Amino acid sequence: MIQLDSQFYDFVKAHSGDDPVKLRLRYGGDKNDEAINYALDHLVCVAKAGNKFTLADGTSWLPELMLNPLSVEQASSANVAKSRASLIDERLRILDMTCGLGMDIRAFLTRNPVKVIGFEMNQLSADVAKVNFAKYDNVEIVEGDSVEYLKTLADNSFDLIYIDPARRDKNGCRVYNLHDCTPDLTEILPEMLKKSPVVMAKLSPMLDVTQTISDLPGICRLMAVEEKGECKELLAIIKRGFVGEPLISIGLGDNAMSFTQSDEKESLITYADPKEGMWLYVPSASAMKTGCFKLMSSRFDMSEIAPNSHLYLSDKQNDVFPGKAFKIDEVVDFASSNIKRLASRVKSGEVTVRNFSFTSAELQKKLKLKPGNGCRIFATTTSTGKKIMILTDKKSADVY
Repeated sequence: MIQLDSQFYDFVKAHSGDDPVKLRLRYGGDKNDEAINYALDHLVCVAKAGNKFTLADGTSWLPELMLNPLSVEQASSANVAKSRASLIDERLRILDMTCGLGMDIRAFLTRNPVKVIGFEMNQLSADVAKVNFAKYDNVEIVEGDSVEYLKTLADNSFDLIYIDPARRDKNGCRVYNLHDCTPDLTEILPEMLKKSPVVMAKLSPMLDVTQTISDLPGICRLMAVEEKGECKELLAIIKRGFVGEPLISIGLGDNAMSFTQSDEKESLITYADPKEGMWLYVPSASAMKTGCFKLMSSRFDMSEIAPNSHLYLSDKQNDVFPGKAFKIDEVVDFASSNIKRLASRVKSGEVTVRNFSFTSAELQKKLKLKPGNGCRIFATTTSTGKKIMILTDKKSADVY
């Protein structure tokens, strides 16, 4: 059991913001000084975390103790964890089968659950979690195998079971197949649904949406969760006895764009060429992940430039499109003369290519374009096979 004393807290307070590498060189020589070594490890993790554990309103959820930088990397951010917890009812009995650093438990506590039990197989991680939740009477941290614990439970022992299967193998290498994660959710899901009517699973963003729905019967909602422009996870809500078509959502909460796979299959799509003055819409990473490409066109009354471009056009600005909007300044054919003209006129900016014969880096080099806050150039191929470059205003609109 880890015991923190005043020496630990005084050291952390005195050296908050200092370079952890220099601190370790200066103070890390005495391996027997447990408090100082805990403090050094903690400060390394604090530096790695940055603002990951700070809510949008500035509230800090920084754990009292962190000793493993990998646990910081794998933990949910404070904002995502809180948004995820908002999906559940208040006053629940919750089992977290893979508690790790405990950020999800911290978020569940905002929902006032009666009891949270968190399991962690790694002894050090379990000891750290016990320190972080020592002041909570309604949280119990257990070192052990949650799958074995599951087998000992009576049916309906919990109202919610949460799980974040490990995405690294025994050698520390990343795995991407749901069956290769630990534990294998596909195998234990039937048992989980006996012990709780609802399972919430945090899954890899690399998983295929259709395959995930097939692998996990009972998914009623599958959400692609985005943060800082990246799809961070797929979040599955699985309910006992659910047999309908799952709702797929881009993001969390009531304002998320939601649809079914049937909606996508039945949607009609139109194609058009971009023109000066139009708005160009680029789906977010999470929207791309869900594969709602035809639906974008029909739901938002937009045309796609071409199949597989996933660039959409409208004469008007749309405030609820899940992605970014750019005002088109100019459209030119992809030709040597236009490349030279643009190279002499546009000095800085960024290049995005979709359904095109060059990579973004290759085209940026051809245009002699320095990275910066200049214009954004999109290079793509129209539905008739013409290669074009679209110059947009440097000020984009974050719609979603």
